[in-house]
Amino acid sequence: MKIIAKSCFFTSVLLSLSFTACTQKSAQSNAKQSTNTAQTVSSSDAFSSEEPLAFTLEADFETPFRAASAGNPDGIFPPLRVKDPFSGVLNGTQVEMKLRGNSSLQECSFPKLTIKSKIPMLAQETQLPKKFKLGTHCGEHDANQRGTIGRLRNETAAWREALAYDLARSFGIETLRTRKVNVTYKILGTEPQTLTRQGFILEHLDEFSKRMAGTSVDAETTTQFEVGKFDFVAAQRIKYFHALLGNWDWAIETQSEKKSGTIHLWNTEVYARASGELVPVPADFDLSSFVTGNLARSKKIDLQVTAEDKALVEDLLTRKDALLKLIETAHIDEIGRTNALAHVEAFYAKLKK
Repeated sequence: MKIIAKSCFFTSVLLSLSFTACTQKSAQSNAKQSTNTAQTVSSSDAFSSEEPLAFTLEADFETPFRAASAGNPDGIFPPLRVKDPFSGVLNGTQVEMKLRGNSSLQECSFPKLTIKSKIPMLAQETQLPKKFKLGTHCGEHDANQRGTIGRLRNETAAWREALAYDLARSFGIETLRTRKVNVTYKILGTEPQTLTRQGFILEHLDEFSKRMAGTSVDAETTTQFEVGKFDFVAAQRIKYFHALLGNWDWAIETQSEKKSGTIHLWNTEVYARASGELVPVPADFDLSSFVTGNLARSKKIDLQVTAEDKALVEDLLTRKDALLKLIETAHIDEIGRTNALAHVEAFYAKLKK
C-alpha cells in the first residue's frame, strides 16, 4: 500500500468539501493524543516568545515574482510556476530565498518565501534558524477585494494564520512553530521602494523533525509509504481542527484506499518518528474562514461527529478554554479576534450536539 502526495488539489475534495480522514479506529485508539514524541532537542530560540520580531529583508523581488506569475486564468489549478532561488540580505546576512505556494502565487502580489543561510541570522539579538519559511502579507488589497479563490490579501491575514498554528498546538496537534514579525522590505529593481508589513516566520519541516527527534519526509516527491505506519489517529484530530478553522483547502484522503491502495495528501506535511511511524502535520491555513473571514466556503463544511470519536471529542472538550485564552491574548487585529472567537464557539456548539 502507498501514499501519494499530489501537487494539485483533488477535484473530488473540492466539489464535496468533505473531510475524508480515516475513521476506522476504535474509540480507544482515537483517544490517543499525538504527543508521544521523544524529548525536544535544542533549536533556535526565535520561537520562544510571543512578542513580534522585526527585521529587514533586501532583494530584487520584482524578477522572481514576475517569473512565478504565470498569468491568467488563475484558480485552484494554476499553471506550473518558475520558482528558482534568488539572493537577498537579511539584517546584513546574505541569504538564499525561494518562492513557495501554488495558487497563492497567482493571488498574492507579494508571495510567501523560504529563506536559508549558511550562517546564523539575527533579528533584534534573537538568533533565527538557518532555514525557515516566511508568511508574507500577500498583497495590498482591502477585505472586500479577496482573491479569485478567496484569500484575504493584506497583512492582517499573516498574523491570523500564525494564530491558527498556535491553536493547533493547543488542540493537541504536532505542528510547526511560528513567530509574528514586522518585516521591512527594501525592494530593489526598476521601481525601488521600502515598505514594512506584518508577517510570520514558520518553522521549516526539517527543523521541526529534528526537534521531534525524527526525520522529515518530502511529501511532494516521496510517494510510497507503509500505510500500516501512518498515524491515522493524528489525522482524525487534524480533521476536527480543520473544521474549527473552516478550512476546505486540505486533504488526507483515504476513500480510495480500498480500490487502489493510495492515500492522497494536500497541504499536509509528513515526518517520521524514531519508531518509523509517519505523522501528518497540518500546514497552510490561509484559505480558511478563520483567516479570511469569508464564511461562504466554510458553511459547506459538515463535520460528522461519530461514536467512534467519543474519546477524542471528550479530550477536545477540555481544550476550549485554552483556545479562547490564546485568541483573547494574541497579537491580532480586532476583527480577526472576533472572527476567531466565533469559530471556536461555533465548533464547540457543534461538538456538544
